[in-house]
Amino acid sequence: MSDAPRKHERAFPNSCPYCGDDNLWPHQSSEDSPGFGEWECRSCLRAFKVNMIGQLRPPASAHGSTSGTESSR
Repeated sequence: MSDAPRKHERAFPNSCPYCGDDNLWPHQSSEDSPGFGEWECRSCLRAFKVNMIGQLRPPASAHGSTSGTESSR
């Protein structure tokens, strides 16, 4: 079995955004909450939620190309 994540699996934070420690565990705020994207840091005893708000457009380059590659000189 491969160690690569499957497409339906989500990435998880590597460290706490408050204290920077990596002692993170999934958090479920209540019995009714599914807890998706909720994490608790057992080092600083804070809970936080990770949530995607959208996708960004790639910035336009100075030469008008959005391909992200530059021609060789």
